[in-house]
Amino acid sequence: MDKILSFNISDDKKLNFGVMALSSSLRTDILKILSVQSRSVNEIAFQLNISKSTVSVNLKILEEAGLVMSEYQAGRHGSMKLCSIVNERLTVNLMNNRGQADTQLYTVELPIGGYTDFYISSPP
Repeated sequence: MDKILSFNISDDKKLNFGVMALSSSLRTDILKILSVQSRSVNEIAFQLNISKSTVSVNLKILEEAGLVMSEYQAGRHGSMKLCSIVNERLTVNLMNNRGQADTQLYTVELPIGGYTDFYISSPP
């Protein structure tokens, strides 16, 4: 099931920070690398031929925007920071629904099984 990050025009702070995080070509290059597989800060720095500190600063911005997550794992010499993309898709809602309640998105994960039919309806 797709994991979706949504920005809405009615949440100025979140939208502005998300757009700002995506406005850097370096940060989009980092996202391209992470779209293939999770990487350490060292691997990203090596692949982009930039310093680890530059990667760390930009990863922090991507994390704060909700685009990337980092976790520490055992490495060769101590622990390493492993970074990955949090969501598979990003949506930006530019309409404030003119006084209507915000549209809600429901995501349901179903276990793999021998399903032969399905029915989808809106929640009550």
